[in-house]
Amino acid sequence: MFGGSPIKEAVRQLTVAFESTLPADDVDIAREYLSHNEWGIAYEHLCSQLAEFQIPISQSSYEQIVAVGTQMRLPPTNWEQLAKLVVNN
Repeated sequence: MFGGSPIKEAVRQLTVAFESTLPADDVDIAREYLSHNEWGIAYEHLCSQLAEFQIPISQSSYEQIVAVGTQMRLPPTNWEQLAKLVVNN
């Protein structure tokens, strides 16, 4: 089992990283989930919205998304859909 605090902080950092690219409503939704300790739902929401809006992400952001999802023991389907959005900077 994983500790809550580091996971919550990692998902919070992802939320902050995408706050300038995702619609404000989606960022607010993720923050609301985090405030209720729903880290997995916040993570899944971020991933689904990145895919829905086809938001380009850096390789390092993708690696962070994968690392957090793996640490949370979530299914890879959460982040696999984002691989096609990785752009080279």
